[in-house]
Amino acid sequence: MYEASSYMMPKSLGSSLVTIIYRCNPANPLQLFKDFKENMIEDFIQQGNSVKKSLKLCVYDIRMQIQQDGFDFNQFLPFPNFEDISHCEDDLVNCTVNSNNLLWNDLNSVQLLAADTILKSIVGLNSQKCFPIEFLNTLNRSGLSSYKLNLKIACIVMFLRNLSVNKGLCNGIRIIVRAFHQNVLQLEIITDAFFGTVHFIPRISLDTSNDPALPFNFVRHQFPVRLAYAMTINKSQGHTFDKVGLYLPEPCFSHGQFYTESSRATESNGLKIQAKDTTRQSKTDNGKTETDNAVYREIFL
Repeated sequence: MYEASSYMMPKSLGSSLVTIIYRCNPANPLQLFKDFKENMIEDFIQQGNSVKKSLKLCVYDIRMQIQQDGFDFNQFLPFPNFEDISHCEDDLVNCTVNSNNLLWNDLNSVQLLAADTILKSIVGLNSQKCFPIEFLNTLNRSGLSSYKLNLKIACIVMFLRNLSVNKGLCNGIRIIVRAFHQNVLQLEIITDAFFGTVHFIPRISLDTSNDPALPFNFVRHQFPVRLAYAMTINKSQGHTFDKVGLYLPEPCFSHGQFYTESSRATESNGLKIQAKDTTRQSKTDNGKTETDNAVYREIFL
């Protein structure tokens, strides 16, 4: 179990504990659970549960696995009405602090209460409040507007949400800023069939609930736009431009990407390509840099 806890996910570690309990017949299965309970409840804590509730959910999950295999849960882990784990939250907090603070036993009752409150808010439901505002303002995730937008009249921006597809306000469309009002932006669409259409856009709530890289739900109230200095190849699909500048620091990696971008210009003399001289680019016989066009032959079979 010690080796498995270093690389196994909490859910898999709980399944391994169940297998060890009724196949290896350990001398003290309850102590084995207590030794690794911190590792097995990580998933539940990250979901916003307190330590006490996470322990109950973990025990319930183990109970279900044991009963599905046809064994009696109380025979292996006797937790009648969860009485034995009622103090597990305090034990976990005390264990964590004792291992890192040699002065723990010298604290008075008021100081101990304050330390318990701080630790419970870190591992409990209040963990989302531990991030400073300055850090949250620096987050710049995909599909999320910047905390501070520096815009000016006639600058080109990209829309980040499907606000109204019927009116042309969809993700990836390019629009131009025409005016600033107290609570709205006056924008004009400059591409597609909605060219010249003017819209007034308010601030909306942009959330990151689907972002697996963030351990918390984050909502920012901002205009759903971002400066459009450039756009990705995928964003350019379905658009046509008078002039296209294609910047390739490395070769295209997906089938049809190079064709998609090179066909966005209305005329051949409106297309300029810069392929940087890097180790991933190819070389011609005379030493010039060339880029690869990714084409998967299996698609045409």
